[in-house]
Amino acid sequence: MKTILFSLCSIFLLIPTEPHQSTKTDGAYYVLAKSGLRLRAAADLEAEKKATIPFGAKVEIIEAAQADNMLVDNYPGGMAKVKYGDITGYVFDGYLCKMPVRSKVENDLNKYKEWARGKGAYVLFENCERDYDGYYQSEEVILPYITDWAEAYLLAKTIFDLPFDYPKSSTKAQEIFENPNKGEYVWEDSLTVNRDANGKIKSIIRYLRSEGGGTTISIEEDGQQNSLRISKTAIAD
Repeated sequence: MKTILFSLCSIFLLIPTEPHQSTKTDGAYYVLAKSGLRLRAAADLEAEKKATIPFGAKVEIIEAAQADNMLVDNYPGGMAKVKYGDITGYVFDGYLCKMPVRSKVENDLNKYKEWARGKGAYVLFENCERDYDGYYQSEEVILPYITDWAEAYLLAKTIFDLPFDYPKSSTKAQEIFENPNKGEYVWEDSLTVNRDANGKIKSIIRYLRSEGGGTTISIEEDGQQNSLRISKTAIAD
């Protein structure tokens, strides 16, 4: 496969030869690229840079990308026309998300939900607590009404500061990635990706275990809502 590499705020773009339709449509989005996104004068990565849009900033897509034929750190996307303040230009839309974010690591979906709703975001939240014979379990869930796996993972990665990149496309039914930089007293720190027979992602789960308990961050399809669900389950011995 022929590839072309471009620099995007210290990130490299890889462009496959077979484009498909962009998933980002008109409307408000937020920048989730830690180093920001370069706003270009045209839908060309070598076009004049008009500005750098910072992490967390809000933009308005006014013209969706013609094709979703680029990858940045495995996130698919294209060059969408956006309005940032009073400036109009083009950005890579793979780092845009419908949900707002802030730079601090949340680790608490309830706090995130309250903050996001304060920004006018529509997000559902639910939580429950259980006690299984001395094993305490607490689960928090948000439904951000996002159906794109890459976008949902980008949001979860930002909220929880996940140490794993978005998984590459694969036909493997299951892949497990270990964190080589796990803490000294951490027993397990891994990311499990489950796919169906066609290679479509069914779930992405981060397991973190140590003495006394652990946490699980999951992204899964919701059977009743038109959204992927992001959950955090904490278990204490």
